[in-house]
Amino acid sequence: MTERDDVDADLPGGGSDRPRSAKGMAGSQSVPAATPDPLRSRYGGQAGRSKTEAVYNALRRSIMEGDVAPESRLIIADIAGRLGVSSIPVREALTKLQADGLVVIEPYVGARVTPLAADAIDEIFHHLESLETYTTLAACRKATPEHLEAIKAQLLAMDRLVDDPALWSVRNAEMHHLICDIADTPVAKALLGQVLDHWYRLSQHYMQDVFAERVRKAQDDHWRLFGAMSRGACDDVAAIVREHNREARQDYLSRTGQGAPWSR
Repeated sequence: MTERDDVDADLPGGGSDRPRSAKGMAGSQSVPAATPDPLRSRYGGQAGRSKTEAVYNALRRSIMEGDVAPESRLIIADIAGRLGVSSIPVREALTKLQADGLVVIEPYVGARVTPLAADAIDEIFHHLESLETYTTLAACRKATPEHLEAIKAQLLAMDRLVDDPALWSVRNAEMHHLICDIADTPVAKALLGQVLDHWYRLSQHYMQDVFAERVRKAQDDHWRLFGAMSRGACDDVAAIVREHNREARQDYLSRTGQGAPWSR
């Protein structure tokens, strides 16, 4: 039997999370609605995808948005039961999440969500500076007028989301992936995606308020970067990326009582 059937096929009631009517159950007595299961709701919204992909997306969102806490155990039988699938797509999804760095799988122990630590801020910003400098420099040298228009459109969309940090973050990742595509750097794109994922989790878990405060400054930096790319000023592009990451790093570290100015 294939695991690539439409995901709704395995969900009671066609994947709907609406509470069932109480009529015909214990007379006309009202039955309290059950608390919605966020994981199940996310799975039910993946109609048309393979089961593995739907389970992967549902688990990934639950981890990224903090519904599943760091270091929580991920029990295959429990997840399969909640989603109404066999263990096969759950195992495959967990393997993909391990490759993303979001899950740790230990032999004879099982899977758990990757832990978070505030002291990872320093490491994350080292990686961001390195990867973003490399990709934006390469994009600056290769960008066509059409590429620049695509970046501008993304930035205009992000302007409308500065008061919604969560949605802004999604667009921010898309913009960095667009720059990687322009630069033709697929390996850096994959690595940068993982680093941005870890940063989003960390910022949401420890520094949600600080992150929200910094969104407007980050957006201003993105427009400065776009201006430099539009002029073909690639040296300025590199300087803006370094300044952006180092200022952000120092701000976050100071808010958590860590760190000294970065020098190297």
